[in-house]
Amino acid sequence: MLSKPDLRTTYNKKYEKFRQSSTAGKRESPSYNNFYPVIEQLTVSPSKIYDGDEVEFSWNVFNADSIQIEKIGNVPAKGKKRIKISGLRSAKSIRISLTATNTRIEKSEK
Repeated sequence: MLSKPDLRTTYNKKYEKFRQSSTAGKRESPSYNNFYPVIEQLTVSPSKIYDGDEVEFSWNVFNADSIQIEKIGNVPAKGKKRIKISGLRSAKSIRISLTATNTRIEKSEK
């Protein structure tokens, strides 16, 4: 277990050596390069919305360099945003989707 000081020290040394060797000669090395995108969280509050209501969106995404929320646009990997919803008088429901894409490996999660 890494809670033991000697094992933690060994792990830290190996990790640092790996990190230095994997980033040598590269200008930038995002952690998401070769991993599938993961949407950890997307919440909308309140969950029952009426025309004219203000709604708060909260999200958290990993391993993605392009994140879009329908009705909001491009967003950072983690954040919160409040918007006013309008035009629901004729609609019975509204659909909001988040799309996270890792453009390096051309994979998305919705």
